[in-house]
Amino acid sequence: MLKKLGLPHNLPPRCPSCDKKQDPHGHHAVICKNKPGIYGRHNALRDCVYTTARTSGFAASTEKAVPSADQTLRSAEVFLDAEKLCIDIRITHGGAESLVKKAAKTTGSAADARAKAKNELYTPHTRAMGLKFTLFIFETFGYIHASADR
Repeated sequence: MLKKLGLPHNLPPRCPSCDKKQDPHGHHAVICKNKPGIYGRHNALRDCVYTTARTSGFAASTEKAVPSADQTLRSAEVFLDAEKLCIDIRITHGGAESLVKKAAKTTGSAADARAKAKNELYTPHTRAMGLKFTLFIFETFGYIHASADR
């Protein structure tokens, strides 16, 4: 709530996970790559998608190794067996240096950039293996990329 209102947080001066300096508005806390930062949120979303699939009757697994056409192994964060569907989950932050200029102007541009990169990387490999691929991309402050609707 404090972040939404632009009010300062009562945070320690250094991040307890990575020891980097924290700003008073909590920006580092939402992008820290150590738990409970971005990986903690990523894993919580992965587990939510997995649990929803399982309770809906799908045979599903997490972090399933999927061989690709070039013989490297990749991991499907959630894999639906009968559908041969690999689901990739990503959380992105519009404040990342590579995204901030466009993200400041256009809602969802950070998610769009990540979706484009992920699709270019993974779609050819999964198709070559007879698998389907979809993305669930979320921006830190709540935007959900349209690929999650498929």
